[in-house]
Amino acid sequence: MANYYYDGSFDGLLTVIYMAYEDRENKMLRVNANTEQLILSLDGIHIVTDFSKARRVEKAICEKLSYNFLNNIRTCFLSYDKNKDTVIIHTVYKALKQGEEILNSLDEHAFYLNKLVKQVLNERHKYLGLVRFKEMKDGTMFSTIEPKNNVLPILIS
Repeated sequence: MANYYYDGSFDGLLTVIYMAYEDRENKMLRVNANTEQLILSLDGIHIVTDFSKARRVEKAICEKLSYNFLNNIRTCFLSYDKNKDTVIIHTVYKALKQGEEILNSLDEHAFYLNKLVKQVLNERHKYLGLVRFKEMKDGTMFSTIEPKNNVLPILIS
């Protein structure tokens, strides 16, 4: 089993996709973000974020698949699901091999990715309709929400 650990950033995940490419056929490939604490394990591979490799992966996904596929990956990444990293990496490898149509199949990883994307987008839609801001004394707009996923980046875009 190959365990990859990274810093929890989207660019870090793209770097893992680049670095773990030779393990892409490994069904036991696992990816974990170690944002909470430094994970010291002998069986894991710790990946340092490399922005040039991340851009290469982004470019390859856009050219070989589509920009929409990359957006689905970004949206899925905003989920707080503990398996999102592994789901994303397996889906990307399968899509690069079989094409973007994998998202319309019953493949377990692609199905799970679609499910996470829908959860994030549904929560975004819910908060777009419900969030009300209050103006603070200094002019700052403020609202209190407790999202299940990290929907703030797509709420403000």
